[in-house]
Amino acid sequence: MGPKGVAEGPVVQRVRVAEQREEYIQCKDEGLLFKPQGSTLGVHPASQTWRASYCGSKHYGRSWGSMRSPRKALLEVIKLILEEHVSMNKGDKIAKGQLARVTKAWADA
Repeated sequence: MGPKGVAEGPVVQRVRVAEQREEYIQCKDEGLLFKPQGSTLGVHPASQTWRASYCGSKHYGRSWGSMRSPRKALLEVIKLILEEHVSMNKGDKIAKGQLARVTKAWADA
């Protein structure tokens, strides 16, 4: 037992399901996972849906299947939060550039 009666043991690091998915890893390696501050990104594998939110107010979800690949669904929710961010922060040149890159990758997916 450690201080205050808390059991000591190996530290367990939690890995998010999203970070283990092939499309996430590919997009990360390609530098496409820029998220504005306050935005979230996650996946619901059972419903085959990528979800994102921007500053807690706008929520987006895109599913994959016969009409959309998992990569395209992921890129689409990233594109949507970037579009929302750019519309509210017109002077953010970094986000504008990233939006252009994500939009091209989404169109090519």
